[in-house]
Amino acid sequence: MLTVDAIHTYYGESHVLQGVSLRVDAGEVVALLGRNGAGKTTTLKSIMGIVPARRGTIRFDGADITRLPPHLVARRRIAWIPEERRIVPNLTVYENLRLAMLKAPVDGKEASARLEEALAFFPRLRERLTQNGKSLSGGEQQMLAIARGLVAGPALMLVDEPTEGLMPIIVRNLTEILHAINARGTSMLLVEQNLEVALALARRVYLIDQGRIEFEGTPDDLRGHPDLLRRYLGV
Repeated sequence: MLTVDAIHTYYGESHVLQGVSLRVDAGEVVALLGRNGAGKTTTLKSIMGIVPARRGTIRFDGADITRLPPHLVARRRIAWIPEERRIVPNLTVYENLRLAMLKAPVDGKEASARLEEALAFFPRLRERLTQNGKSLSGGEQQMLAIARGLVAGPALMLVDEPTEGLMPIIVRNLTEILHAINARGTSMLLVEQNLEVALALARRVYLIDQGRIEFEGTPDDLRGHPDLLRRYLGV
């Protein structure tokens, strides 16, 4: 479904990604793990076209999307769930969700179906449909960020640090929801600092360090290499 082939991405003259290659197959959850500053978020931003790769190729469903701007990448049914959540604080929960459907217009029946599906995953949001985004708790804002990506009808979700800063009970809840979303057929590329969450969700794992992929394998492969866990994740 997604193939990232030897991409090089820069911030100004800073060479951040140095030949990153990875893939996500249809129906798969792939975790991208590494220390802060290793290049995880930059990889997601390069896929979305937010920080375009200067070299290398990104293909989705067989089409080259390397040079597409973010709004056209999104129309390819790729949803980005940013680490900062970036919900619109002065819009209600309902308005945030409706706004997310504008990039790929759907008729009223389809829009209602997508909204109901998202609210079935996040019943707490149904109770807060008329509340402004800024009034939500951190966990509720993260739920809204994921639901906003979901209503866009994605084939692939790029999920950046979904459990960061959340209480353990919310972390468990979100882990179960992400698993359920994947089980209905949505692929995911997941960046996650919580190692157990990442390994519980992922079918395959990549380790990135200083802008280079240093390991690819299954969660069991990674658990069998404590030296890699110490070297690249500090655990």
